[in-house]
Parts: sequence; C-alpha cells; structure tokens
Amino acid sequence: MGKIDFTKYPRNWKRVSQIIRSLAGGRCEWCGNPCDSLEVHHIGTPWADGRPGNHCDKHDLRRENLAAICFTCHDQAEHVGAIRRKKRDQKKRRRARLEAHQALGIGTGLMPLGNTPTRPSTIVPFMVILRAVRFHMEVQRTQAHERRTVDSTLIYVG
Repeated sequence: MGKIDFTKYPRNWKRVSQIIRSLAGGRCEWCGNPCDSLEVHHIGTPWADGRPGNHCDKHDLRRENLAAICFTCHDQAEHVGAIRRKKRDQKKRRRARLEAHQALGIGTGLMPLGNTPTRPSTIVPFMVILRAVRFHMEVQRTQAHERRTVDSTLIYVG
C-alpha cells in the first residue's frame, strides 16, 4: 500500500482498514484472487434512506461501503497506478530541476543570512530580502531628498 494522506481520513482509519482486510481473509472481494497486500476501497454505496453515497467521503466507514481489494482491482476502479506514477514523476522532475539549479549556482529562492552556517533559522525567502533592500533604498532615497531640500533651502535662503 502506498503513502496515504491521513488528514483526509478519520483518526481510526488504520484500525478500520486492518479489520476490513482481515475480514476478507487474504482474498480480493471483487475478483476472488488470493492477495498478500489488500487495499481498502471506498465504494460509495447509497445510504439506507436513499441518499446517494460518495466514494470520496473517507469518513463513511460502513462495512457495505468498504471493500478489501487487490491492487489490480483498485487500479481499475480509481486508476491508482496512474495517480501514483504521476506523483512519482512529479517528484523526479522537481528533484531534477533542483539539481539543475544547484549545478548552475542559481539556488532555490532561499538565501543564507550573514556568514553563519545555513540552518533553518538563518534561511529566509529571497523575496523577503528583496523587499527589505527596496525599503532600505527607499528610506535612503527619501533621506537624501530631504537633505537636498534642506541644503537647497539653506542655499536659497542664504
């Protein structure tokens, strides 16, 4: 079973998933083939009062809404393999882009402050530094303008 974003699931999901898989007895509930690693699938079974079910509702833990199925059946139901391949490819592209930037010396948009070793506490986003530099330049420009105004006023008056 791949990595699961457990923030979408109820707190007791691991236990519920374990129970559903043990009830299946090591066989896929859809194709009947024996399987070592069953995955629990939310079917989206309608409710008893006639309301439609939703397979995306991960908090619906009714037994009739959950099925322990093999990866092949899960892939047919939700294209799980394609989703996992897409995520894996995205990570590879991000890693390759990061390595290319580091090889060119471009960086990641983060800059270490001062001569201290790069620790999370001393790394800030480049845009924050850019804003601070622009603000400092604006203050200097304003102060220089005020000095010129004062100087010209003194010269003009004098």
